[in-house]
Amino acid sequence: MEIRDLLTSDSVIANLRVTSKKQALQE
Repeated sequence: MEIRDLLTSDSVIANLRVTSKKQALQE
């Protein structure tokens, strides 16, 4: 894997965590 792929994966995971936290707070 390239560094770009790793950075992209980290960004996607971070976004998913933020989204899940927002949904949990709304519930």
